[in-house]
Amino acid sequence: MRPQPFRQKATILRERVIFAAFISILFALAFNGAVFLIDQGISILSGSRGWGETLIAAILLLAGVFVIAITGLLVVSALQTLRLAWMMEKDGQVTSGKVLQKVTLGEGKNRSCRIIYAFKEDIHFEERVSEAGYQNLNVDDLVRIRFLAGHPDIARLEH
Repeated sequence: MRPQPFRQKATILRERVIFAAFISILFALAFNGAVFLIDQGISILSGSRGWGETLIAAILLLAGVFVIAITGLLVVSALQTLRLAWMMEKDGQVTSGKVLQKVTLGEGKNRSCRIIYAFKEDIHFEERVSEAGYQNLNVDDLVRIRFLAGHPDIARLEH
């Protein structure tokens, strides 16, 4: 039985689900804070007696809208990457690629092992691998790669 050159790592889908959940929680908290800011801005605006209070109310209202807009964009982005990860798991195609280079960054506990691989001749990727995977792979070795046919810029090593 041939040993696996890579330790099993979280798939892109699992990583994206966790990321989307984190962003959703962040959005819920930010939305709550933004509603508070907007509510305070409206309260101050309705009882304002001068331009100073009106200015403070406008700043609170704009801050609330800004928080909702930014966190909303983060949620949309997270959901788009989650959709691509789901497509990778469901529709991803497996092909072979070639290891072009092995790279290590840092020293000791901070050491990071990476390989640079290519498929379809002109598409190159860099991916972090375990120490054992790094030792088991050599330049010019063939590796299995999963990629999206419609998005060749989205790929990962297949384990």
